[in-house]
Amino acid sequence: MDRNILSLMIISFAIYSYSNAFFFLAPYLSVKGFTAASAGVLVGAFYGAATAVRPAGGWLAERLGMRRCMTGSSALCFLCALALQLGQGSFAWFVGVRAVMGAAYSVFLVALTTYQALTIEESRRGLGFVLISLGCLIPMFTVVPLTDYLIRSGHERFYMIIPLAAAVLSLLLALMLKPADRNGASG
Repeated sequence: MDRNILSLMIISFAIYSYSNAFFFLAPYLSVKGFTAASAGVLVGAFYGAATAVRPAGGWLAERLGMRRCMTGSSALCFLCALALQLGQGSFAWFVGVRAVMGAAYSVFLVALTTYQALTIEESRRGLGFVLISLGCLIPMFTVVPLTDYLIRSGHERFYMIIPLAAAVLSLLLALMLKPADRNGASG
C-alpha cells in the first residue's frame, strides 16, 4: 500500500477518534454533576463552531498551508482536551473551550481533505479515498464502544485520555506528512 495513503488513513483514524470520543461527553458530564441541559450546550458548542468555521478552513489552508493547519489544529485540540480533563473554570469557559475544539477540528478536516486530494496520485485516488474513509469509520467501531464502556463501568477518569492521545497522534502524523508542492504532489 502507498505510504501516503496509509499515513492519511491513520491520521483520519486519529482525528475522527478525537471527535468520536466526545459522542459520550454528555454521560461523562452527567457523572461530573452537569445537568442534561448544560451538557447539551457543551456538546452543541463543538458542532456549532465546527460548522461555522468550516468555510474558513479552506482559506486558512491556502494562507497557512495544509500541514501547518493540521499541526496547529491538532495542538489546539490537545490543549482543549487537556483543559476539559483538568476541569477548572466557569461554565462559559467550558463552552468556549468546546467551541475552540470544534473550530480546530473543522480546520483540521478541511486541511486534511485538501491535502489528500492534492497528494494522492490520480491513478490511486479512488482506492485511496476508500481506504482513508475506512480510517474515518474505524473509530465508530472501536473508540465509541470503548468510551461508552469506560463511562458506564466507572472508569471515567480514563475517558479523557482517549481524545488527548488522538490529538497527539494527529499532531505527530501531521508533522510527518511530506509537504505538497505547487502541483499537489507530495515529496
